[in-house]
Amino acid sequence: MNQLTHNEIFSKRGRADFFSTNYKIALLNANKNSPIRDRYRYSTFCNEKLTKDGTKITAKYCNQRWCVTCNRNRTGILINSYLPEVQDMVDPHFVTLTLKNCKGEELRGRVKLMISKWGKIQNKLRRKKECKGYRKLEVTYNERFNDYHPHFHAIINGKENAEFIINEWIKEIKKEGIEIDRQWQDSREADVKSMKELFKYTTKCLPKKAKGEKWADVFSNEKKVYKFLQAQDQIFQALEKVRCFQPFGFKPIKETAEDGVLELQSQEIDSTLPDGIYMRDGHGNWEHIREDVKIHNRNLSDNCRALVNAMGGRFIRVLPKS
Repeated sequence: MNQLTHNEIFSKRGRADFFSTNYKIALLNANKNSPIRDRYRYSTFCNEKLTKDGTKITAKYCNQRWCVTCNRNRTGILINSYLPEVQDMVDPHFVTLTLKNCKGEELRGRVKLMISKWGKIQNKLRRKKECKGYRKLEVTYNERFNDYHPHFHAIINGKENAEFIINEWIKEIKKEGIEIDRQWQDSREADVKSMKELFKYTTKCLPKKAKGEKWADVFSNEKKVYKFLQAQDQIFQALEKVRCFQPFGFKPIKETAEDGVLELQSQEIDSTLPDGIYMRDGHGNWEHIREDVKIHNRNLSDNCRALVNAMGGRFIRVLPKS
């Protein structure tokens, strides 16, 4: 596989930033009374400028769960740090633990209950036998029934451990009087693809799209857009200060603790571009604020433009040159 040039890397990042910023602006517009609205506003400044000093380019990140740019970085860090250990596990299994969906006002309590029950199961496993793996909390929104689906995914060593966790999960949830069924749970042999899936999103920033369907059709009216974005806000509030990714059975890697993308990051580059500050424009390109020099200049895809327009987002900040 050919290695990407620095221009190609920054080009991909810039286009991701274009969508990410518009998504955050859309969250702001749809959730004017949200207690975390100020954090949505703060996160719109994520990665807005690059500072080049010699062979280093430095950027500041918001490190928020709803930021597409930070999630891409976080996923890469987790995969690079943990995947080799998971691949070395004996007989790894991919486990899914679910329970009945809940309404928005119940979501925060449901998430806390799930975390508590997982802790009890993990303690039982620790007393019985060695068990290693990782678990990830995810939450999705069901637009049809206007409810939420919090669930766990986990990679666990050994089929016996996987079955033990499922049985204990059902037992613990039934104690709370919450509907649960054995057929809703799943355990299967893990492959590299399922291992990588574990490190991805906590919640999807877009709803499902049918094959051949256009984003303009998915977000066919403003009311539908706002309903989806308000559901996203409900999820982000419920996950406030909740640890979504957790290794167990061995010591976690400190540098990649769950939200382990540093606010300030630098990377080495080999470039003859002049030193200074490069500000992101409305197309995701970075332009030098003192000279007419761009890190890259690649047009946005029609898909990206259509998606942003369909969501109702607008790239509202025009960054001045000094």
